[in-house]
Amino acid sequence: APLKIGLVAFGWSGGNFDGERAYRKLTEARAFLSCRGQVVGPDAVIASASEGRDAAQLLEREGIDVLIVLQAAFCGAEPLPVLVERLDVPIALWAIREPFNGGRVVANSLCGVQLMASTLAHLGRRYRYFYGDPEEPAIAAAVDAFLSAARVARRLRRLRIGLAGQRAPGFFPLAVDELLLRRQIGPEVVHIDLTEVFMGQEPSEDEVKAVQEEFLSLVDNAGQVPAEKLYKVSRSLAVFRRLMRRYDLDCVAVKCWPEFTDGYGVAACSTLSRLGGQGLVAGCEGDINGTVTSFILQELAGGDPTFLADLIQVDPDGNTGILWHCGVAPIELAAPGSAVQFGSEFSGVGMNLEFPLKPGRITVARLGMLHGRYRLLVITGEALPTELLAKGTMALVRFDPPVQQLVDTIVNGGWEHHVSMVYGDVADALVELARQLDIECVRL
Repeated sequence: APLKIGLVAFGWSGGNFDGERAYRKLTEARAFLSCRGQVVGPDAVIASASEGRDAAQLLEREGIDVLIVLQAAFCGAEPLPVLVERLDVPIALWAIREPFNGGRVVANSLCGVQLMASTLAHLGRRYRYFYGDPEEPAIAAAVDAFLSAARVARRLRRLRIGLAGQRAPGFFPLAVDELLLRRQIGPEVVHIDLTEVFMGQEPSEDEVKAVQEEFLSLVDNAGQVPAEKLYKVSRSLAVFRRLMRRYDLDCVAVKCWPEFTDGYGVAACSTLSRLGGQGLVAGCEGDINGTVTSFILQELAGGDPTFLADLIQVDPDGNTGILWHCGVAPIELAAPGSAVQFGSEFSGVGMNLEFPLKPGRITVARLGMLHGRYRLLVITGEALPTELLAKGTMALVRFDPPVQQLVDTIVNGGWEHHVSMVYGDVADALVELARQLDIECVRL
């Protein structure tokens, strides 16, 4: 469903300020926002408490997702408390430019936003502000980040994430307090016993055969691996696709070892890779928060696949680092012209995937939890062309911040050892999302 954007314009129509211009600015703002969601709100500029109360009732009935208060002209803050008191949504204040031509001040919008911001601060309400006109690229970028974050926050409140098994052995920081996650971030955790994967309802032979054909078309050496192993990998993927539908899941975190390698006989990597390549975010080692991070990045990147990885090496001289994992990256992220192979050495059973990732601008993030509070780590960089430097799936990244600062931040800050990566720069939207979720954001 499209985002519902509440738009309310403040301004006095008399006195020193230009009421006709204020109305024009409201019309321009509505047109600007209409291509970004469904805009609802009063048709007129308002200034009184009674008008603010009427506007609040309208926006509450409409069920808005965000509120944007346009300071079309200066006015007192009387309409603001009654407007926001019943609206538990992200709030943005918007100041427009003053046209200086030697005449009188016609809007005094920036001063008005200062009054409104101070009022909200005293009310204990979070907010952000924009300053500029709709045609300015910086305003479009800021508004888009605000709205993108609101869309993801709305999705997170409805997110159902499966946990197949538990966290991997000894990975204590990956454990999740489900109610804390639900209260601070939004997702619901749905438990799936691994016996449902290994001994549950069997997929049909046609389902498994279709998955085998899928792997044969995507993995260069799929025709050379043992038939039994290809069958097990294909069956596993068919089962997870069924489980995702059965439990109405948006994503899934899987305890991929030791049960898969020691009991089932193949690594889970390629199964999770294919889920992620089809928009069904899948995380390994039972990492719920890492999987939620990947879901956030995928949403902000317009559905593009993500890579949940370890940072395994940095080179201060080149300011680069290697993001790697056993073989879980979606095949869609493979570097053009590179071989995509099933590995044979992982835990002695193989069937992980092996390829280098493509070059391009990237964002790296981690939704973490420490001492009962969630927080978000945000890093940007550039994935570079590379050969496969370590068996598995990997990206060679030149980071924007100094890599020593990056390592110091992760290690000294006690961050979890997984990060998620997506192509594109969505850092501003991540920072905005942290603000809307009221969690700490560390941006490098």
